[in-house]
Amino acid sequence: SLMVPILYILGQRKSIILERFFFIFFSFSVHFTYPPAEDITLTASGMTIHNPGTVPSWPKFTLYGSGTITLITYSGAVVLSGIGNGIVLEWEAQECTSLDGGTLLNDKVDGDPQYLPPGDSTITWTGTVAKLVVTPNWRYL
Repeated sequence: SLMVPILYILGQRKSIILERFFFIFFSFSVHFTYPPAEDITLTASGMTIHNPGTVPSWPKFTLYGSGTITLITYSGAVVLSGIGNGIVLEWEAQECTSLDGGTLLNDKVDGDPQYLPPGDSTITWTGTVAKLVVTPNWRYL
């Protein structure tokens, strides 16, 4: 909010008397609309994706695979243990769930949330992975 004081001042000899003091509040909203970035599907370990944004992105990874999987990105490695048929890794929210979103799987993940810096990032993995779908969440400042 923008706050603008309006003063009415009366002068009497060598003193100033404040007669009224008002505040007028102005507020406004700005809404930005932009098309969401399309999901990127990686089908082989070692593929590169490009963050066109100007700041790091905290993506959502939907991984289709099972067993113990080590996922490696620019920001480090994450070990996923005891995965059934897949897992959704919401890095911004720091939540990990089953593919249907019905079961919390944070206890299956060992490692820090992953981000993608501006520019190219190679994503690799070990273990049984059919594909990794990246919802990028690109950002610009």
